[in-house]
Amino acid sequence: MPQLHSQSFFKKLCFSALITALFFACLEGSFRLIGIGSPEELADYIAVWDVHWKNDFFLGDARQPGFNRDGVRDREHALAKPPGVTRIACIGDSVTFGYKLPASQAYSSLLEQKLLTQGKRVEVFNIAMPGWTTRQQRYGYERIARPYSPDLVILGVCLNDVAEMKVNLTAPPPQITSLLYQNTNLGRWLLRPHAREIYRVEELFERANEPRIQEGWQLLFDEVEQIARAVSNDGGEFVVLLFPFRMQVEPNPPQAIPQQLFRDYCVHKSIRYLDGLEALAPLGAEGFVDYDHLSLLGAHAIAEQVILQGMHHLTDEHPVPLSVPAK
Repeated sequence: MPQLHSQSFFKKLCFSALITALFFACLEGSFRLIGIGSPEELADYIAVWDVHWKNDFFLGDARQPGFNRDGVRDREHALAKPPGVTRIACIGDSVTFGYKLPASQAYSSLLEQKLLTQGKRVEVFNIAMPGWTTRQQRYGYERIARPYSPDLVILGVCLNDVAEMKVNLTAPPPQITSLLYQNTNLGRWLLRPHAREIYRVEELFERANEPRIQEGWQLLFDEVEQIARAVSNDGGEFVVLLFPFRMQVEPNPPQAIPQQLFRDYCVHKSIRYLDGLEALAPLGAEGFVDYDHLSLLGAHAIAEQVILQGMHHLTDEHPVPLSVPAK
């Protein structure tokens, strides 16, 4: 009798599981037919850390030509700062890296060349990798720049950083939940990706007041503030440089909502701010090689802007004022 009871219970359990599976299969089919929970593709310029890197930080291979022992595309630097030399650390992502340009044409290299030509004693570091956001840039300062004791840190921020911070730091849990989220309409509907993800930079302009957009900005601002605090505690100066997207310099550009938002934040936090849109707008599309990466002409314009607006102690006695007045 106990064995028959056990077999009967097992059959009921299997039948219940089958009915449940059929129910969810029908529900999933209905969701797909109606379009509820349909996936929306992330723009190809938005990196998903677990997918692309299997981690939240990465560096280049120091054995590859052009990369130094720190794993970034830069020459080797002595750890000890030479007397009388001002060290400038340019930290950023692919734009600061100089994507699609030779290393000598990245804006950081041009900045150094221009300052040396002016007779300034400077050493400029390019601490950037394609795909980095402000989270990785903070790691870049803490793990790479800090030991070299930079006098000035220039943080290059791109608009896609907002989307990447939101997507990666508020992603669904791993394993089963993540599989449901990625592969089923029902899972996406239950986990509400539209309240979590930012799919493309255009949403920063079109849906600026939505909570998910504001949360993405806050995640970025939290990292910027941590970097600013660390640089200040280390005795250095800190400047944020916001790069625009090319669409902002083309005919009929959208209102510069991200720039104003960043400007207001920097004023509130007493952080020095440079608006790259100001330098690149006169060049139009010629300042870019694609949607946001700089051409040689654009890199020159940014280097000039940094010299004129971001480096008071290295320029003339009466420098051009910053884009954002002191608080």
